[in-house]
Amino acid sequence: MQFIKVVALCFISVVMTSVSNASDVGPEFYSRKIQPIFDHRCLSCHSCFNAPCQLNLQNFEGFQRGAAKTNVYDGTRVKGVQPSRMWVDAHGEAAWRKKGFFKVNNSKKPEENIFWNFIKLRAEQPKAEVVKVVAESHLCSASLADMPMIVKETPELGMPYGLPPLNETELATLETWIKHGAPGPSTAEIKAYLKNPVETQSQIEQWQTYLNATDLKQKLVSRYLYEHLFLAHIYFPDQKDVFFSLVRSKTACKNGIDEIATRRPNDDPGVEKFFYCLKKFPGTIVHKTHIPYEWSPQKLATYRKIFGEGDWTVAALPTYRAGVAENPFIAFKDIPVKARYRFLLEDSQYHVNTFIKGPVCNGSMAVNSIQEQFYVFFLQPEADNMVQSGEYEAQAQSLLMMPGVWGSDIEIIDTPIFYKKLVSHREAYRKLRTQWMGKIRPEGYSLKDIWDGEESNPNAVLTVLRHDDNAVVLNGAVGDLSKTVFLLDYPLLERLVYNLVVNFDVFGNVSHQLLTRIYMDMIRMEAEELFLMFLPPEQRLAYRRSWYQGCRQSPPVCALIRMTLTLKNK
Repeated sequence: MQFIKVVALCFISVVMTSVSNASDVGPEFYSRKIQPIFDHRCLSCHSCFNAPCQLNLQNFEGFQRGAAKTNVYDGTRVKGVQPSRMWVDAHGEAAWRKKGFFKVNNSKKPEENIFWNFIKLRAEQPKAEVVKVVAESHLCSASLADMPMIVKETPELGMPYGLPPLNETELATLETWIKHGAPGPSTAEIKAYLKNPVETQSQIEQWQTYLNATDLKQKLVSRYLYEHLFLAHIYFPDQKDVFFSLVRSKTACKNGIDEIATRRPNDDPGVEKFFYCLKKFPGTIVHKTHIPYEWSPQKLATYRKIFGEGDWTVAALPTYRAGVAENPFIAFKDIPVKARYRFLLEDSQYHVNTFIKGPVCNGSMAVNSIQEQFYVFFLQPEADNMVQSGEYEAQAQSLLMMPGVWGSDIEIIDTPIFYKKLVSHREAYRKLRTQWMGKIRPEGYSLKDIWDGEESNPNAVLTVLRHDDNAVVLNGAVGDLSKTVFLLDYPLLERLVYNLVVNFDVFGNVSHQLLTRIYMDMIRMEAEELFLMFLPPEQRLAYRRSWYQGCRQSPPVCALIRMTLTLKNK
């Protein structure tokens, strides 16, 4: 009898809980119940450019945006596509529909809901064998008409893909939510979430005041800072778990941010007057795109010192036209080279991370241009040719051109021609550098010419570790002695940032992506050759030959050579 009572009470409890859950889909239901499920079970895949079908679940706006059949990381497209960056390129469901995104939450009836059917499929067939990695599985169903075929032929496409199904509580929560129309957070809740913390507000205002000063020197410095920090997740010491993005706004920051959505951070903003603002990151942070960067009163003082030293002036701000904007050696020639290099060295781990964890670094074709493990060292500013000689700097500027000068849509037939130009300029630069080395440092380098972080900066030595299409940047020398070493001077470090981060357009066509990758190979070889300059001359050639053996070391370059020969024969 007692057992029956216990069972009856449990049954009543379950029923009442179910009824309570069904009726309690209020304004906070999404943030309290749904987003945590997305965070724990979905975001490992659905959180950045390589999210299957571009379904991004970092916040409700991503779920509401839905999915698209366009693959962002398409290394074969002949023509570039329009950008589809979350929180940047469109706002609101109607705007995303115009960009080709379709609903995944298409019905209050779970059996007719696209999103629910993929969740349910995994629960019903938890042992369906996964035969493809996520990057190779890109089936985007905009209609339930595809579902019978999917269930029959590819049941492994149930979500979460390749992982255990959601548990009963999670399934019941999502089903209840969908039955109630899958509501998102209220307007008041969104405003409260996006409101800047009281602890950081004064620092935010201080930084925005600094960045938006109207004198020409500060305008140039602010542009330089923005182009290097646009990928950063900026945080303040008082609130280390709250992150901001540095954006350009048509309106003053205090009046609400109206972000200027250009393809690249060095594109013309299109308005005469704009403002640099800190925009609170609106969704869940994920590690694979998380590049934290601390701003503090000490950092602001460092910036003022770095860029305030020296007697330098700005007669006129640089334009955004091709030939200038994508070449930092020309665009920012008025800022002393030493100041630019010191800025990069100060947070070198961050800057290296931007091209290791940024949009360019996805898939083995991007990451296999580097070794599985290697160290990164930096040349002392006082030993850098460009820091030491203004004449050398002026002669080198135009030779340091990068593929970004030709934009995102490069005609396939022009690719070999542009490749030849890149090689020609690069070889001329190497020759110039060798000539000036004979003038400035006839005895070569010594170990004291390697930057030691002024005995306090942990960014003086970095280790890059790679596995397949993953990579990470660590402070210090980690692991066994690496096969090769990057030794970066200012021109190398700046070109890495601009070629792979600032100038790179993930939505560009195959030729843009190919030339970007090829130029990365060139920079890599220059960085490794600079390291060889610190070894005895009689050992250098043997090391270099062991590093570069045939086309296996640089497949894109070899493919381009074959393409050039084919066109030449025709």
